[in-house]
Amino acid sequence: LLDAWAALTLVEADTPSAAKWREEDLGHGEEHLYAIPVVDGIDAGPLVVTVVWDDVAGSSKLALTEPVLVNDLDAVLVAPDGSAHGPWILDPLPFDEDDPWDGIEPIAPEDVVPARRCTANEPWDPDLADECEDHRNNVEQIVVDQPVEGWYLLRIRAFVVPDGPQPYSVVVAQGCG
Repeated sequence: LLDAWAALTLVEADTPSAAKWREEDLGHGEEHLYAIPVVDGIDAGPLVVTVVWDDVAGSSKLALTEPVLVNDLDAVLVAPDGSAHGPWILDPLPFDEDDPWDGIEPIAPEDVVPARRCTANEPWDPDLADECEDHRNNVEQIVVDQPVEGWYLLRIRAFVVPDGPQPYSVVVAQGCG
């Protein structure tokens, strides 16, 4: 659901000194950095950063268990203390590759787990990369429940962009949670 009033308020609050949204392009291997000031900290509510892009059509010939994302961007938000906040990640449900449509529900209740988010001591730590990066979705949202005052650094990189450059949008909001 779209909260049109909140979206309008966000667009009206956008100024060069306090950017709330941007649209840019990234080519394979490129990275963009954005400095995000947080003035009110915890009192203003959660800090929410959303990165979204229209991906090109993926192959319909892949197995059901294979991701179909073609152009893959990754986002991480580095807090003033140096800790890194990754996006919400929803793990895929298990499928029986031999016969996923055999008439039996292949998903058990214990297979359904909530989305998770990752916080690391260092952005894109190679040991945590598989757990902290989302390689399945073209919408990545990072939420810091209790942001501290200071400058946050948003890093967006083109992990894989074979069909690019890839246009994307970034929206930064605080206190909407």
